[in-house]
Formats: sequence, C-alpha cells, structure tokens
Amino acid sequence: MGQPSNTRYKAVQRFVRRNDITFVLPKRVHDELVADESNARMPPVDTAIEKGG
Repeated sequence: MGQPSNTRYKAVQRFVRRNDITFVLPKRVHDELVADESNARMPPVDTAIEKGG
C-alpha cells in the first residue's frame, strides 16, 4: 500500500474506518513488513497501528 501519503493507503484507511474493520497481523508478518524499512523513522505499518489504536 505504501506510505500514509499514498492514495491507496488513504483509500484503505477510509474503507477500514467506514466498515469498522480491524486487521490482525501475526508478529512474524509485522516483522517482515518492517524489516525493509530500517531507514525510515516509522514504518507505514507502525504508523497505521498507532493511528488505529
């Protein structure tokens, strides 16, 4: 989906909020998603978790 500024990210975010959806990620999936984002301040998945929680 990309970064929070990406239009796809924003579209999924709107859909999730409208439909009261919660994504559940196993720790190993989370770890895989953030592994390639070591140079970013906060990986997109962590930003999404923070905004949703």
